Amino acid sequence: MDAFAAFANDPDWNAAGPALSWTASTGPGAPITFDVATTLDAEAEGIAAIIARHHQAGVAYHDQAILCRSHTNLARFAAALEARNIPVLYLGDIFERPEIRDLLSMLSLLGEAGSSGLVRVAALPSYGVPLTDLRALLDHSNSAGISQRESLDQLGEATMSAAGLAGFERLRHELPPFSRGQTALGALNHYLFEGSRHLSDIAANGSVAGLQRRLAIYQLLQVAMSYAQSEPRGGIGGFLDWIRRLELFGEERQLRTPPAAAAGIDAVRLMTVHASKGLEFRTVYLPALATSVFPLSRRYDPCPPPPGLTAKTADEIRIEEERCLFFV
Repeated sequence: MDAFAAFANDPDWNAAGPALSWTASTGPGAPITFDVATTLDAEAEGIAAIIARHHQAGVAYHDQAILCRSHTNLARFAAALEARNIPVLYLGDIFERPEIRDLLSMLSLLGEAGSSGLVRVAALPSYGVPLTDLRALLDHSNSAGISQRESLDQLGEATMSAAGLAGFERLRHELPPFSRGQTALGALNHYLFEGSRHLSDIAANGSVAGLQRRLAIYQLLQVAMSYAQSEPRGGIGGFLDWIRRLELFGEERQLRTPPAAAAGIDAVRLMTVHASKGLEFRTVYLPALATSVFPLSRRYDPCPPPPGLTAKTADEIRIEEERCLFFV
């Protein structure tokens, strides 16, 4: 409590440089440090160095946590730490992760007539279709007025190399068989566990990054199962439209928290301050403490309280909420 009060009243809160970092280490006599970085890269570099130093001193990665006010900053620090070989546990927006976009493109290729999913799927390492061959098949699809999925059944109509033909043949063989009542969950299960080696190749990577990729796929399967239960007759197109709505309204944030199965992964935890409530770590880092970042700058309120309803102004209420959040 004393540390919180001292920091909240520190005049450097608004006077310091563009990026600030506050580190708290628990334990008898453990220090609380307040460092100022001149650039965002310097801030990430400094935190990575401190994390590595604590790890060498015996503090496991999973006992260290980075807390930020927003997911935007978390994603930035996750990328910066991974680039510096610090293992992190942060899924972020799973629908924007490369391994998930690969699978969503596969679903789109199967279930949406106007899909351009073949462009991404054909480029996967397991198929490795040269760009010239992909362009040849797309040209045939357009001229024949058929979908990209249907074009895979007419490979002989396009002139392409042996490598391109082999890649397309492998893709056509591994894709789930098309049916009108096909569900996203069924298509994913077939592709991941029966039709292809896609999941096996990902599982072969035993690094923390590889574990995160498997966790993201697990989350996608959970989403597909939830949709199948709520919309038993919903097809692949309906599932993809549902995901687009989740993204549009920001409802995918609930999927950013790693499942309980990830508890044993030795990696630095990255989470929002909101999500950290009730949790404890030996070492905690609070980067991006800067004006308009944390505390967050004033945002448009579409439904402000009527004048006279409260004794405090909207700005006073906002600042109080930010202080309470920081205290948490």
